Amino acid sequence: MSGLVQKDDGDVIASVDPYFQVLFPSRFYDPAAPSATGRLMDVCYETENNGDVAQGGACAQSTNNGQLQGLAFDDPRVAFNGSRRFVDINRTRIDNCMATKSGLPIPSGATAAPWLSPARSASMSRR
Repeated sequence: MSGLVQKDDGDVIASVDPYFQVLFPSRFYDPAAPSATGRLMDVCYETENNGDVAQGGACAQSTNNGQLQGLAFDDPRVAFNGSRRFVDINRTRIDNCMATKSGLPIPSGATAAPWLSPARSASMSRR
Protein backbone atom coordinates (compact mmCIF):
# COMPACT_ATOMS: atom_id res chain seq x y z
CA MET A 1 0.00 0.00 0.00
CA SER A 2 1.37 3.39 -0.87
CA GLY A 3 -0.15 6.79 -1.25
CA LEU A 4 0.67 10.16 -2.62
CA VAL A 5 -0.67 13.69 -2.84
CA GLN A 6 -0.24 15.47 -6.15
CA LYS A 7 -0.85 18.96 -7.42
CA ASP A 8 -3.01 19.50 -10.49
CA ASP A 9 0.12 19.61 -12.64
CA GLY A 10 1.19 16.15 -11.43
CA ASP A 11 4.00 17.24 -9.09
CA VAL A 12 4.10 15.06 -6.00
CA ILE A 13 3.73 17.02 -2.75
CA ALA A 14 3.80 14.08 -0.36
CA SER A 15 4.14 10.32 -0.56
CA VAL A 16 4.26 7.43 1.87
CA ASP A 17 5.18 3.79 1.23
CA PRO A 18 4.53 1.68 4.35
CA TYR A 19 4.52 -2.06 4.48
CA PHE A 20 2.80 -4.36 6.92
CA GLN A 21 4.29 -7.48 8.44
CA VAL A 22 2.79 -10.41 10.32
CA LEU A 23 5.11 -12.46 12.51
CA PHE A 24 4.38 -16.20 12.74
CA PRO A 25 1.39 -16.20 10.36
CA SER A 26 -0.85 -19.25 10.49
CA ARG A 27 -1.12 -19.56 6.71
CA PHE A 28 0.72 -18.95 3.47
CA TYR A 29 -0.02 -19.15 -0.25
CA ASP A 30 0.42 -22.70 -1.52
CA PRO A 31 -0.64 -23.14 -5.16
CA ALA A 32 -0.44 -26.94 -4.79
CA ALA A 33 -3.06 -27.04 -2.00
CA PRO A 34 -6.74 -27.40 -2.97
CA SER A 35 -7.63 -24.15 -1.21
CA ALA A 36 -4.30 -22.52 -2.22
CA THR A 37 -3.67 -22.11 1.54
CA GLY A 38 -0.84 -23.84 3.36
CA ARG A 39 -0.51 -23.95 7.14
CA LEU A 40 2.83 -23.37 8.83
CA MET A 41 1.91 -25.75 11.63
CA ASP A 42 1.66 -28.55 9.06
CA VAL A 43 5.19 -27.71 7.86
CA CYS A 44 6.48 -28.48 11.37
CA TYR A 45 5.53 -32.14 10.78
CA GLU A 46 6.87 -32.47 7.23
CA THR A 47 10.00 -34.44 6.38
CA GLU A 48 11.89 -33.48 3.24
CA ASN A 49 13.20 -36.09 0.78
CA ASN A 50 16.67 -35.82 2.32
CA GLY A 51 15.31 -36.37 5.85
CA ASP A 52 15.41 -32.74 7.01
CA VAL A 53 12.66 -31.63 9.37
CA ALA A 54 11.77 -28.23 10.86
CA GLN A 55 13.45 -27.78 14.22
CA GLY A 56 13.57 -25.06 16.82
CA GLY A 57 11.75 -21.74 16.94
CA ALA A 58 7.98 -21.68 16.71
CA CYS A 59 7.78 -25.36 15.68
CA ALA A 60 9.63 -26.43 18.84
CA GLN A 61 7.54 -24.08 20.96
CA SER A 62 4.25 -25.32 19.48
CA THR A 63 5.06 -29.03 19.68
CA ASN A 64 6.86 -28.91 23.04
CA ASN A 65 10.11 -29.88 21.29
CA GLY A 66 8.41 -32.59 19.22
CA GLN A 67 6.42 -34.14 22.08
CA LEU A 68 3.01 -33.00 20.74
CA GLN A 69 1.99 -34.53 17.41
CA GLY A 70 -0.85 -33.63 15.04
CA LEU A 71 -1.70 -30.17 16.37
CA ALA A 72 -4.20 -28.31 14.18
CA PHE A 73 -3.38 -24.79 13.01
CA ASP A 74 -6.08 -23.31 15.28
CA ASP A 75 -4.99 -25.08 18.46
CA PRO A 76 -4.28 -22.42 21.14
CA ARG A 77 -0.85 -23.97 21.81
CA VAL A 78 0.31 -23.23 18.28
CA ALA A 79 2.66 -20.24 18.01
CA PHE A 80 1.69 -19.62 14.37
CA ASN A 81 -1.28 -17.37 15.12
CA GLY A 82 -0.38 -14.12 13.34
CA SER A 83 -1.15 -12.02 16.39
CA ARG A 84 2.14 -10.10 16.30
CA ARG A 85 2.04 -7.45 13.59
CA PHE A 86 3.83 -4.23 12.82
CA VAL A 87 4.03 -1.50 10.24
CA ASP A 88 7.28 -0.22 8.78
CA ILE A 89 6.75 3.35 7.61
CA ASN A 90 9.50 2.98 5.02
CA ARG A 91 9.97 6.07 2.83
CA THR A 92 7.95 9.19 3.54
CA ARG A 93 8.49 12.29 1.41
CA ILE A 94 7.10 15.80 1.80
CA ASP A 95 7.98 18.44 -0.79
CA ASN A 96 5.96 21.61 -0.46
CA CYS A 97 8.68 24.22 -0.98
CA MET A 98 6.79 26.12 -3.70
CA ALA A 99 3.50 26.35 -1.79
CA THR A 100 1.95 29.74 -1.20
CA LYS A 101 -0.02 28.45 1.79
CA SER A 102 0.92 26.05 4.55
CA GLY A 103 -1.29 23.67 6.42
CA LEU A 104 -1.38 20.97 9.03
CA PRO A 105 -2.77 17.57 8.09
CA ILE A 106 -5.86 16.24 9.82
CA PRO A 107 -5.47 12.59 10.93
CA SER A 108 -8.66 11.55 9.14
CA GLY A 109 -7.19 12.86 5.90
CA ALA A 110 -10.44 14.60 5.02
CA THR A 111 -9.25 18.21 5.12
CA ALA A 112 -6.31 20.31 6.20
CA ALA A 113 -6.28 23.05 8.80
CA PRO A 114 -4.72 26.45 8.12
CA TRP A 115 -1.25 27.03 9.48
CA LEU A 116 -1.21 28.06 13.13
CA SER A 117 0.94 30.77 14.59
CA PRO A 118 4.22 29.54 16.12
CA ALA A 119 2.89 30.25 19.64
CA ARG A 120 -0.30 28.27 19.01
CA SER A 121 1.62 25.49 17.29
CA ALA A 122 4.03 25.20 20.23
CA SER A 123 1.16 24.96 22.71
CA MET A 124 -0.47 22.18 20.66
CA SER A 125 2.73 20.12 20.48
CA ARG A 126 2.83 19.86 24.28
CA ARG A 127 -0.57 18.16 24.49
